[in-house]
Amino acid sequence: MQDEKFHYSKVEVATVPLSGTLPMDIYFNSKKVADSLGADVSFSFMTPGGITAKLAVYKAGTDTLIVDTLITTPLSGAVAFRIGYSEELGLRGFLGGPVSISTDSCRFQLFNNFPEVLQPDGVNIDAHLCYYDMTSGEQVETGIVFHGFTKKKLHPDVVTVPIKDATGAYIQYTFKFRNIATGEFLKDEFNNELLGAGLSSYEGKYGIIATAARFSRGRYTFAASFIAL
Repeated sequence: MQDEKFHYSKVEVATVPLSGTLPMDIYFNSKKVADSLGADVSFSFMTPGGITAKLAVYKAGTDTLIVDTLITTPLSGAVAFRIGYSEELGLRGFLGGPVSISTDSCRFQLFNNFPEVLQPDGVNIDAHLCYYDMTSGEQVETGIVFHGFTKKKLHPDVVTVPIKDATGAYIQYTFKFRNIATGEFLKDEFNNELLGAGLSSYEGKYGIIATAARFSRGRYTFAASFIAL
């Protein structure tokens, strides 16, 4: 009778350097694997391969869940996760892994930080990525849609887009936010439905685009910031 063969894999976890990060405890399969992690640190642990279990992040010393996800460990090798958490930014979630990004591209995730004045409570939206067509003068859908763009959550989709077109001109990306129930796009208090993505300044970068609001001339307008990681 042959001995049973066991497989082990490594789980690598890193926290990204964000301001306002509070200490975190990390659990895997209901067992604590790290205490009081801050921003910009990393660690790893070994676990049996081929199992499905929950990787969960809690505020240190409490039972307050920050974010969790169900993962399946490989039979061998490693699987990596990056955690973005900032009370200051209102951001929490798992980020895409580090990859090599071409200098003519930008890679990003979306974080919904809209206030109620721009996205009323109970209104569920999708975020549509568009671009300005300089020939037609129209906004054109790229086909990239962030379905279920939820308030105070980092959307799990990670996308990479070219920064320039075939002529070498910068592509002017915008977002529109569709009310899932009505099919209509949200508008700010200036009756504008577009939010400029501002990606031309982030060639070869990976980061988070945080949608928000800016108060200007007595009214709220769509705004966004790019958090480079």
